[in-house]
Amino acid sequence: MSKTVKIVIAVVIGLLLVVGIGGAAAYYFMKNSPKNTYLLSEQETAKQMQEYAKDRFENEFKFQDKMKDESYLISLDASADVPEKLLKSSDIPKSAIDASKIGFKMGHDPENEKSVLALNPTVADNEIGEFQWAADEDNQYYSAPILDDVYKAKNDELVDVYEKLTGETVSSSSSSSSSMNSNNSAITNDTLNLNSLLSGTQISQEKVEEISERYSELIIDKLDDDNFEKEDDKIDVDGEEKDTNKVTMDISKAETKSILTAVLEKAKEDKDIKGIAEDQFNAEEYDDSIDEALEEVKDADKDEFPSIKSVIWEDDNQILKRDLTLKDNSGAEIKLEGTSLIDDDKLVMDYNVSADEAKISLKGESTKEDDKYDDKYTLGFDDGIKETDIKVTNKETVDGNKRTDKGDIEISANYDETTIEYENKLETDVKNNSQKQDLDITTEVQYEPVTVNIKGETKLKEDIKFDKAGAKDLNTMSNSDFSKLQKEISDNAEDILKDVVKDLEDK
Repeated sequence: MSKTVKIVIAVVIGLLLVVGIGGAAAYYFMKNSPKNTYLLSEQETAKQMQEYAKDRFENEFKFQDKMKDESYLISLDASADVPEKLLKSSDIPKSAIDASKIGFKMGHDPENEKSVLALNPTVADNEIGEFQWAADEDNQYYSAPILDDVYKAKNDELVDVYEKLTGETVSSSSSSSSSMNSNNSAITNDTLNLNSLLSGTQISQEKVEEISERYSELIIDKLDDDNFEKEDDKIDVDGEEKDTNKVTMDISKAETKSILTAVLEKAKEDKDIKGIAEDQFNAEEYDDSIDEALEEVKDADKDEFPSIKSVIWEDDNQILKRDLTLKDNSGAEIKLEGTSLIDDDKLVMDYNVSADEAKISLKGESTKEDDKYDDKYTLGFDDGIKETDIKVTNKETVDGNKRTDKGDIEISANYDETTIEYENKLETDVKNNSQKQDLDITTEVQYEPVTVNIKGETKLKEDIKFDKAGAKDLNTMSNSDFSKLQKEISDNAEDILKDVVKDLEDK
């Protein structure tokens, strides 16, 4: 079975895990059957996780919800504090590093189809200039200190310009965004359009829930009562013995094939998913991928699909323990198992995922007292050759709109160890459409502390402005014009480099 179809199967399994989110409502007033218990427990557990996150990050969730529908402008400045000892061998004075930074800007206005992405480096107090990519409903615009003019390319001719600049042939028709050969299938007018790229970064939670409900109901209808069994059992969670209902869901290889076929057939006609596909990459490419996957699934023998066994242990519709196994016809398994517990003041997790020799583990807890949180988690990776552990310790305080996180990240890979300390201050003013951030990240380089500081602000309902006056059309330029442009870039880059060297020497 192809990699594409295996990925699709993994997505369907993910849907099965959260199948109760939207569809379990249909079973609320039925008898307390094993199927109902399983679905309702999935739904309630997912809701509790969502509510925990929304309660803890209330302002941030509200801000993100507004950001999905409004224009936004994100501005960041990154600078570094490097000890003088580390700079001696490079002959770069500390004053030059202290007077250097990189500015970043990203903005998008979905209603007016305007976007901007820009970098603005400053070296030793000298602003190099802004490297900018911008877009409106008609064109893409490119400007930089290595260019004497602003250049543009029409949105329906971006592939043509790409071919001119790179010398590669990526389409049978230069004006087409979707007619691509196999080696360059990712290059389309949409993937080269900044508006398309940034419009796909925000998908509303309401839309996600709507799609989830649609497909969860479809999967529920494909499952019978015979797929479920229930019994009483005792388990240990976070050092405490719990009386639970143990509910088992068994899905055969043939049933996996039937469920996957139904999901793909529905997805093929799903306007919402097609709309997301248009935002994220290309609708026609999506149609081709679905058709290919659907044909392959229908033609494949049922034994090529995994059987699925999902066991949950629940108490009052909260899943406290889970054991999910996918097994193929060779006996190979993908397994997820572990325990979790969530209430108003505590979140505890201890889960493991294994496939062949690879293992991933997540263990830790978050505790709350008043408006303070303590987080301690360890994430482990083991590919059979190299083991990596990432330990995160975080203390969080909340004061109105202000949130401060302070802690460290310890990375241990075999015998290599790295510690990163951080402090992040976030002020989210939902009413005034503003979010400010001040982040310090510190780690040791040759036993000396190096700190990177990032200051930023996100503003909503902002006008997206950029320079496009007198822009020259790249697609109307001759080969001679391109040769002149190449020389212009080379000469300007050389001048900028000379200025940077001089600025560093003067410091």
